[in-house]
Amino acid sequence: MNDGAEPGGLTLRTLGSLTLFAETADGRSEVLYHSGKVLALLAYLAVEQRTPTSRQRLAALFWGDQESGLARRSLRQALFKLRKLVGEAALELDDDAVRLAAGAVDVDRERFLTACARGDLAAASAAYHGPFCHGFSSEGALEFDQWAEGERRRLQRRFTEALTRGARAAIDAVELERAVALATQLRDLEPEAEAGVQLLIEALLASGHDDEARDVASRYRDVASEVGVDTSAGMSKVLRRLEQPSNVRDGSASPSDAGGLLSFGHEFVGRQVELQRLLVAAERARRGESARVVVVGPAGVGKSRLFDELESRLRVRGVSVLRVRLWPGARVVAYAAFAELVGKLAMLPGAGGISVESASTVV
Repeated sequence: MNDGAEPGGLTLRTLGSLTLFAETADGRSEVLYHSGKVLALLAYLAVEQRTPTSRQRLAALFWGDQESGLARRSLRQALFKLRKLVGEAALELDDDAVRLAAGAVDVDRERFLTACARGDLAAASAAYHGPFCHGFSSEGALEFDQWAEGERRRLQRRFTEALTRGARAAIDAVELERAVALATQLRDLEPEAEAGVQLLIEALLASGHDDEARDVASRYRDVASEVGVDTSAGMSKVLRRLEQPSNVRDGSASPSDAGGLLSFGHEFVGRQVELQRLLVAAERARRGESARVVVVGPAGVGKSRLFDELESRLRVRGVSVLRVRLWPGARVVAYAAFAELVGKLAMLPGAGGISVESASTVV
């Protein structure tokens, strides 16, 4: 703490360890105050800035273990210290309520939420230094701890959503280095959450880093086992595919045997634009929008390789993929492609339980 610093250009960090910074005359940021109930009080007033908070409410939040009169006296002392830190005009006080004046302090939480709202992932990442009020704990502040935990979860959820959107967009745009970086950040934020792990595995496989993907999967198994988390059916499939034997990885097995990982064994280059268009069409189809894509090219140009890659990425996302191949002789057979498709649909798990009426719409 530096009680001698002249408040001006104050910035409150709530994401991470509670810290109040003041801008010095030469433009540097100097730590004015670090952690403690005074800053926790400032953080609460900053979040609840729209409406005044009663003194009774503040006393219960931070000094709930004291009798009413003593708690209100502790609040008055804390407010006195806070006014010295942020300035007389920053706090709007009366006998019953307290409010932080608008614009009195620059709060990282507000910058973070604004960045998330406008889709600025870089700015959101720059503002998010860690969980809300990380590490704060004080005797008698049980109600504040409970309030802060709710805020902590909400803000972390916003950040995970932003990272997920950014990583998914990077994969679809074939910006794989960025996708791996964002997915790694997401995994590190919630190591026990399988969504981030699965996204990181997908990004690593798409980048051709099979061994790193298997290492991520292995570590996730250990974490899930340690904390008692059950893996979903989709994640279990991904983990099983990563455990395929070496004959699958070196390309000596068919794509269907590889469970969708065959093409990840070799670097995929030269068709990123076409792959992106196919992935966009697949996403449209997933949302229920019809999509038809025709890929044309001479023999040997890499059409099958392109579809191998598409199938692989869709399978790693947990998408069920049916692949139909048409041979030249089938051109003279009416509905030959649909006949093969229906046959493969009939082999899917649970197909035997489909009603006759539903099946007839396909056949």
